[in-house]
Amino acid sequence: GDMSLGSFFVSRQVSYVQTGSGAPVLDTNTPPLFDAALTSPTNANPVTSAQLDVPGGGSLDLTNLFGRLFFAYDQYATQAELDASRPPGTYTLHVNRTSGGPQSLTRSLQASDWPPIPQILNLPALQNVDATSDLLVQWNGFSGATAADSIYFSLSLDGTQVYHAPDPCVPVELDKAATSIIVPKAILEANKTYGASLGYIHTSAFDTNSIPDIFSYASTSKYLSFLVVTAGGAGSARPPMIGSLSLNSQGLQSQITGAAPGQSLQVQESTTLLPGSWMTVQTNQADATGNAYILFPFSGSGQRFFRLY
Repeated sequence: GDMSLGSFFVSRQVSYVQTGSGAPVLDTNTPPLFDAALTSPTNANPVTSAQLDVPGGGSLDLTNLFGRLFFAYDQYATQAELDASRPPGTYTLHVNRTSGGPQSLTRSLQASDWPPIPQILNLPALQNVDATSDLLVQWNGFSGATAADSIYFSLSLDGTQVYHAPDPCVPVELDKAATSIIVPKAILEANKTYGASLGYIHTSAFDTNSIPDIFSYASTSKYLSFLVVTAGGAGSARPPMIGSLSLNSQGLQSQITGAAPGQSLQVQESTTLLPGSWMTVQTNQADATGNAYILFPFSGSGQRFFRLY
């Protein structure tokens, strides 16, 4: 494709955790999320500002970050609160550029776009897996999936993804009608605890016409986190990993992966890196899948360093 093109998406996501044979519960470390992001084209007419009209009135100014990226990002306690604040309907993006008049495009998010909640059907068996055999993971299925829908599965160890599907490079296929996957035994190590994720994703058709050099789409998804433990792996010590950062009104937020379930995680800050200069500015606890969200807060101007402790 043309690497000079820009892109825009608007999305909703709700995440869950499953720890046994019962129904998944809302993942409190990954709150329901509304996200809109615009990446400006790299041609001679970049975007200078962007605004998103929300159904029912109101609008959001997309914050500019790192030059080309404009985004808006909101989190909520429940899906109901997300749906009330960012209701179903048509979302209209308005952009201003270095030259030429304003441009706009529309994307639709509907109540019927929400997928069902993913659920693992054989989770108890996944807590004592023979690493010398292929791994079978079974789930409830993406009922009502359409041509625009998809399923995504991933397996990570110590914060590093070791397997995912679909993966066109291997290739590994994962059809939207699938209710299971077999992970090759060559991927597995004995005495390990893996973080796993299963996503049901609805994606609208891509729009490449409204603004010719900015393609756009909308997505609505539900993700499930769970653990896979190979024989003897429960409770093994693992170094937590800091993931990619996102900006909100309070600071930089990052998802921490690869921690031990229930592990206490501290963010420490220093302005000098000298021994004795580190101060704890936040403490959080990893959930049952070893994940947590950590906020690196804004606290005045000047140089600052952070570490995870």
